[in-house]
Amino acid sequence: MPIRYYLLLLFVLGHLPLQAQVKFALPLHGTPRQDYWIVNYVDHDAGTALLDNSCGNKTYDGHQGTDMVLRSFKTMDSGVVVYAMADGVVFQTKDSLYDRSKIKNNGGLGNYIGINHGNQYWAYYGHFKAHTLLVKPGDVVTEGQPIAMVGSSGNTTDPHLHIEVYDVNSNIVDPFAGNCQTNTASLWKSQPAYDTSFLVIDKGFTAYVPNLDTLRERYDIRNNIYTHSDTAINFWIQTQGVHTGDVQRVDWYTPNATFWYSYSYTTPADYWYSYFWTYINIPPDTLAGTWSAQYFVNNMPVTTEYVNVLPWPTGVQSLQQADWQLYPNPATTSIRIVMPKAAGKKVRAQLYDVLGKSYPVYEGPLQSSQNIALPNVPAGTYILQLYADDVPAGKKRLMIVR
Repeated sequence: MPIRYYLLLLFVLGHLPLQAQVKFALPLHGTPRQDYWIVNYVDHDAGTALLDNSCGNKTYDGHQGTDMVLRSFKTMDSGVVVYAMADGVVFQTKDSLYDRSKIKNNGGLGNYIGINHGNQYWAYYGHFKAHTLLVKPGDVVTEGQPIAMVGSSGNTTDPHLHIEVYDVNSNIVDPFAGNCQTNTASLWKSQPAYDTSFLVIDKGFTAYVPNLDTLRERYDIRNNIYTHSDTAINFWIQTQGVHTGDVQRVDWYTPNATFWYSYSYTTPADYWYSYFWTYINIPPDTLAGTWSAQYFVNNMPVTTEYVNVLPWPTGVQSLQQADWQLYPNPATTSIRIVMPKAAGKKVRAQLYDVLGKSYPVYEGPLQSSQNIALPNVPAGTYILQLYADDVPAGKKRLMIVR
């Protein structure tokens, strides 16, 4: 443990009277394995091997805490509150760091809060969303009090909460009971079950070949694919508990249930939070209809998902990128879309930043033109995707300045 933390612990001793044995409430509301997933526990092996509290490998080398991971950045953007695990006093905070990290780096805990819980345990809560901290050093907090929101700041690839607990002697404490850790009693009031079983977290389709970042962002996920405007039909699935040697496979079938294509992948390691995807090229209009993607693990069927592949609608065929204009560009607080051919149609405008984050900006009828306010969109470079009656009508680059 770094010396600076040790000195801080000495400094805050005495701010709270010694209490009875502290027990922790879970820092996230919701249900484990439905709303969030415990992906990494404390690593109890002193060498390079992996050993979690239950004698498994649900950790990584040298990991000193517990990681509770959200489904996606889209979930993070909805605002997931973190709560104090017990009564205590805040002794350290850090805020304002970039909070959309998707790569391993040397950023440590990123935006974080340190809380002295009853002069027994000192907990660091890490990777918060920037500018969401609700407490400051010296504040007294109570169990269940909101303290910040889950983010992806610091050394992290996905939005999650990292909890790191120390005792009065600055030793790492694993709050989870298990057969392979020295603390025999759980520090949780209600300890979530240890689970390494297979589980589907999320799944869907995209109309393009994605990468890991666009899937993490849930960029343009939809079940309507168009034969004339989209580039691919891609099926993706997010899972927990795919194990070394497991074979994942997807079989594609046409609307008349004819086998079309199969793709398989042998898993090289145990994955506790991972993505798998496969795509086919856009079929011709003659094969428009409801396609299916059947997902298997070790030849056992897991799920069959359906996607609508639609021919280009005759009434909207002329709506192309050249048929609408965008003013002004660069923009400040609003834009105006001029699209005479779409008059009377339902129009949806969606902004995407360079990282794939989505900003819905308008949905409704269009009377040849529409003013659209941009109150909550930061300055930057964006792609504006326009849909008319849910059919893609082109994209344009938009600069927003403040």
